[in-house]
Amino acid sequence: MEEEEIKKLKELVCSTIEKNAEKIINFSKSVEKEPELGFKEEKTSKKVKNIFDEIGLRYRDGLALTGVKAKLKDQCEGVNVAVLGELDAVICRGNKNSNPETGAAHTCGHHLQLGALIGAAVGLKLSGISDKLDGNVTFFCGTFRGMY
Repeated sequence: MEEEEIKKLKELVCSTIEKNAEKIINFSKSVEKEPELGFKEEKTSKKVKNIFDEIGLRYRDGLALTGVKAKLKDQCEGVNVAVLGELDAVICRGNKNSNPETGAAHTCGHHLQLGALIGAAVGLKLSGISDKLDGNVTFFCGTFRGMY
């Protein structure tokens, strides 16, 4: 692929993200408002799946209880890049946004991380550039506590 074509594809993805910025930001804010502890992220998982449905990404869910995984292309040989987003919040009872029952709050920034994942998914899928890529992208949302 020529350098000029790569530049055009990047611009297309970025402009697609910009066109959908309000949706992406609202998603992230919505996750922040309803923090859930690890492996109990039913609402957060549903929000991710709703966006994936909206943009036409097929997904697998119920991974490690609440995890969700989608691939940009259904079938693809070659390189696969993963974009990870954490669903869970942490316990921080003193935080102004904490859940009064569980003490969960997104002081960890996972709501922003998920927003970035959704932004990447929206940009790559809705721009229609997937057939131009030599590999694939997997979007994986879950609880990764203690896994790294």
